[in-house]
Amino acid sequence: MEYMKLTAPEIYKLPKDTLFTVVLSPVEVHGPHIPVGTDILIARYLQRQFHKIWTDTPVVKLPELPIGSDPQPVKGSFSVPSSALKKVLISWALSLKSMGFRYMLVFDNHGGPRHQIAIYRASRYMLRRGFYIIAPFLHIMHEMLIVAPEIEKYIGTKGMVGDATDLHGGTNETSLMLETYPHLVKHPLPGHHKPSAGMLGKVLKKTMGVYGELLDTLIGWILEKENPGYVGNPQLASEDRGKAMLAYHLRRYIELTKMAYAGTYTPHPPLTPLLRGLFSILPEDRVYKKEIAP
Repeated sequence: MEYMKLTAPEIYKLPKDTLFTVVLSPVEVHGPHIPVGTDILIARYLQRQFHKIWTDTPVVKLPELPIGSDPQPVKGSFSVPSSALKKVLISWALSLKSMGFRYMLVFDNHGGPRHQIAIYRASRYMLRRGFYIIAPFLHIMHEMLIVAPEIEKYIGTKGMVGDATDLHGGTNETSLMLETYPHLVKHPLPGHHKPSAGMLGKVLKKTMGVYGELLDTLIGWILEKENPGYVGNPQLASEDRGKAMLAYHLRRYIELTKMAYAGTYTPHPPLTPLLRGLFSILPEDRVYKKEIAP
């Protein structure tokens, strides 16, 4: 079912355990080889597959929210302040809650720090009010960053699974696009690129582990004069790797949604409390002036 095609009386008659799903990801540059809608397209694909296999309760597709915070900071990306993103998500959840519903599942594929923080805080806010904003990508993003054992066993090792050295438009996301929308992938694929904060990055990695490595990449992005719009090695991408990662995503969506219905779901906190606080006070760019490097 699609929410946009229902009448008000039809919505009111839906069972109160109905699951509402929404795609929530930004328009964002992903290098010269995959489209600016990559995160949205991947989230849309996962939503479509989920609707085919979820049978526990009625499920309704909400209109897409093509918005997000902290996209790749180059021309072509659209940014929404994280405070606004949080308010939009909470507002939609409150509207559903006012009709007696309790479950909203967010399909997302964007790892921007303040994007993740906004979704986490919205989920926590609504959880305290008896409503579940289920956000599996909060969990998946963490599992990719640490290269969880199941990811390493079935999909790949560090540098090709969406970790800090394959953070954006690299092996992982190019693989996802090769499996889902191969006609949108531009060839030849570009080579390896990994920005770094230099000596500061080395200190961060030594003192903060995986989050230090993430900061090294993010700061390097800001500092580099020529930004190609991606991190990682798209040339290592494959349809098989994309298929395996999509299966992992879908499995986690099912598991975490079942946890919500069992009353045991809590959103995974992104980053660390210190870093969440730091990102909360840093200014957010809304318009980007640089183009991607050729």
